[in-house]
Amino acid sequence: MKESTKQLIEDNGYPMWKERVDSIGVVQNYQKRVDSQYPNAPLCSSNEKLFVNITYYSYHLPDGRASEGFELSLVHGVENGTWCDLKIYPVSDQQIVNGLRQFEDKLIEMWEVLYDSDLGKQLD
Repeated sequence: MKESTKQLIEDNGYPMWKERVDSIGVVQNYQKRVDSQYPNAPLCSSNEKLFVNITYYSYHLPDGRASEGFELSLVHGVENGTWCDLKIYPVSDQQIVNGLRQFEDKLIEMWEVLYDSDLGKQLD
């Protein structure tokens, strides 16, 4: 990842909380709590919080090339105990730079749709 992209992610409130570096490549995990940014969005039923995750990966391929990109995700539970893992991927470095806030907005919109659907309600 470009240093400027890493700085943009961190400047937007995403601290890195985990990094794995091995012979296969690098995976970096960033997370931001967004409750205050989206005050009308529902919170996770298990912890009453709302997070957006960014995962950066760079893998070495057998032919010598590399596979690099980002995933943006939201992993939360709804009232009936069902969990969802909403992901947007693969996202390029340039897409992160040009549209980080738009990706956040889309994840929150998807979360709201799921939460308000029959899947998100208590089932008898």
